[in-house]
Amino acid sequence: ALFWSQSKTDTLISMLDGNMVIYAKNPDLEELKSFIDVISPKTVFTDLYTAKSLTLEIFETATVLKRDCDIDLISTPDNLKSDQIYDILNVDGLSLPPFDTFAVDFCHRKNIGKLKVFAKDKTFAAISIHSGDVCLINGISSKEKGQGSIALKGILSQNYGKTALVCAKENVKNFYIKNGFCEIYKAAYCVR
Repeated sequence: ALFWSQSKTDTLISMLDGNMVIYAKNPDLEELKSFIDVISPKTVFTDLYTAKSLTLEIFETATVLKRDCDIDLISTPDNLKSDQIYDILNVDGLSLPPFDTFAVDFCHRKNIGKLKVFAKDKTFAAISIHSGDVCLINGISSKEKGQGSIALKGILSQNYGKTALVCAKENVKNFYIKNGFCEIYKAAYCVR
């Protein structure tokens, strides 16, 4: 991964595998636009205001939401292997890498204690990655109606005491709001 910070601003930039993430706080937009042109990432993820200000081609918008992980452990999850989790998460609406890539990342993060999983065999799965006092929920899927909220509450309980973040497409945003999340900002996935 590559990291940059824009001088005289609080703007931070990272890039992995040609995909750029921009946290823009008081950015110099002209310099940032030139930087993007030179680095030429395949995609850019940033807040919607910055994407529009940079006149990036917006592929999709989403909402970033947060909530405190203040739910006690509701039940004991099943201990599933990476292929079982992948099978549950491999549904329309979730974008997964090829299984080999997923399995290596999943196992590595789990082995070093940076990945939490709450799953029930052939029913639901929720995964999150964490650092410090923040976790990012990066996958929830349910094969049975009504089990998505159980999966979400389970992954929140696995991260008790942290702040959970999620980036949700508009068609699932209300699911998170119904489960106690609040909107932080609108985001954009941009293709170059």
